[in-house]
Amino acid sequence: MKKAIVKIIIVGATFFLLCMSPLGTRATNGPMTSTTWSSEANGFHYTIFSKYPASSDIDSCAPSFKPLTNPDDGNITDFHESSDHQVMTIRISSSQPIEIENITFYVRITMSGTQKTTRGNVMGFDIINKTNNFGFFRFYESGPYYEGSFQYLKLGRFVRDNRSLWVTTGLLTYMTVIYPGEFTFPPGTWYLVVYAGVFDLPNECIQIHSTIDVNVINPPDDMNFSKNEEGKYNGLWYGEFNAPVIYQKAAYKEIMIAGKAEFTANDSFLYCLNAPGETGFWRISWKTPEGVIKCKIKMLKGIWSYPQSWDTVYSCNQHVGGSGKYSLLTSYVETGNAHSFAHQIYLSGLNLKLT
Repeated sequence: MKKAIVKIIIVGATFFLLCMSPLGTRATNGPMTSTTWSSEANGFHYTIFSKYPASSDIDSCAPSFKPLTNPDDGNITDFHESSDHQVMTIRISSSQPIEIENITFYVRITMSGTQKTTRGNVMGFDIINKTNNFGFFRFYESGPYYEGSFQYLKLGRFVRDNRSLWVTTGLLTYMTVIYPGEFTFPPGTWYLVVYAGVFDLPNECIQIHSTIDVNVINPPDDMNFSKNEEGKYNGLWYGEFNAPVIYQKAAYKEIMIAGKAEFTANDSFLYCLNAPGETGFWRISWKTPEGVIKCKIKMLKGIWSYPQSWDTVYSCNQHVGGSGKYSLLTSYVETGNAHSFAHQIYLSGLNLKLT
């Protein structure tokens, strides 16, 4: 009886919130175009490129940039690797500190086949060890929409998906990021993880190519630099979450009630939960092999407040753990406006082999 009452309250509250936000007009696909973003922020130089459809010679779209190092400087060594897998993990280890001059990575996603997709994709790069994620750079992209337009609604088994969809054939997106700041890895073993994925397409419809260049100043004699491609990317966005209530009014309203996700890791698991940030609330609970992590966050015009420690909030958003089961339960309501948009959450979960 109590469970039934709770369900009635949830559905009733959701309908009230939806009524407070009238549905807008649907975005149309329009002509297929290419778009480029270039910027400098937080020490990063980055370029994002999307083209719909892709040219037949997709490599002609590859970025060109001048090396940040002096090729005549004998003190700097460039370590380069490439991959055609969803996840590429670079292992760097030494008994001595490792001085990094800069890191450049490039990710390209080509979508093929005849399925329809929202183009929702993630390209990312993380620096981790076996117990901590030190974060780095992630980019999320989706198809176009009109601000204030109705995009997605799920109430129990009822789903209405009004997002713009594209036929996958020839869709291309890529990202180049350069981090030119000098920093030092302490002695030990570190992992650079480059990954990419598309939320609503099976892996056979996606071709991924990534490269990474790490410029090291005076590499220690015992430094090891190696690659493995045994990782797997899992992406959740809207319909991929198991939730009784999901709603989006583009840029203005985001709602998810009791969203669930589960993963099983054979070796190591890295999760990155993209955060809403405008005005509203967010509840997160993770069950991990190491224990339970919970946090409650209030958001007011982009400012967070929470009763937990920052370390707990950070672990709710991104974390590295060992083998076992990982279970997420999350709810949030976020409201934006014409000057500050509401952002939907998405989850990147990576099964990794950290040797």
